[in-house]
Amino acid sequence: MNNTIEEIFKIDKIGKGIAVKILFAFLVMLRIAVNVFPIGSSDFDNLISYTNKLLEDPAMAQTMELTDIPITTGNLIYLASILMAEFICICGYYVYVGMMIRSMRVGDKKHKPISMINLAGRIVILMAVTCVLFFPMSIILLYLFLFFIIIFPWLFMYPACYLSGDSGFFMSFAEVFKKNKGYYFVNVRNLAVIMMLSLFLQMISVIVSKVYEPAFIVVDSFIFVFTMFCIARYSCLIYRRMLMFPVRGKGPVEPLNR
Repeated sequence: MNNTIEEIFKIDKIGKGIAVKILFAFLVMLRIAVNVFPIGSSDFDNLISYTNKLLEDPAMAQTMELTDIPITTGNLIYLASILMAEFICICGYYVYVGMMIRSMRVGDKKHKPISMINLAGRIVILMAVTCVLFFPMSIILLYLFLFFIIIFPWLFMYPACYLSGDSGFFMSFAEVFKKNKGYYFVNVRNLAVIMMLSLFLQMISVIVSKVYEPAFIVVDSFIFVFTMFCIARYSCLIYRRMLMFPVRGKGPVEPLNR
């Protein structure tokens, strides 16, 4: 496996690539389905109108009650389906990381691959924790988005560290920060490359929507899952690099350089 920037985007290079392709197709189809065939009601006109009135007259907030908010059961079901799709995509991220980190260690005598049973158990634990924290974390991100951006170059590697089997659930947090010493700005740079490519592809999808709007949903879903898998793949590549070249002296060997 090459240590080049291009390696990050070869998302199907895990074993024979069949399992990854099936997972990729499933997640893309899922995101398309929740947009093309929405469950519940996606009509939020009344809520938007009510919000605009509230902004024009903030005094309304003093007398308003929860039942005054014009949101229907159909709206709630629709929002729940969107959140469920996002949750499943996050779970797909964990599955991808688990498959790749294990595949990379096959035949490695120093860092042996985790057993399938232990890997499955750790993925289930991550899914369960994510299920519990998904909604509150989504709310927190709205208010602490800048803080999240700053710590993301550390945290995005957590699944790779935990699913590798090297550390336990809580110890993996400490290991991520410990191994990241000297690699922070390298991660920032390479994650920026991924996001810039994603942004470029999204610009193309916007152009496509001008020609044929339904195609936008398909292209946008493809870009989202592709970007997510690129980040997952990079987390595994950089984690392996950190184990091979820990920080010594003036700094680490830069990973994934051309």
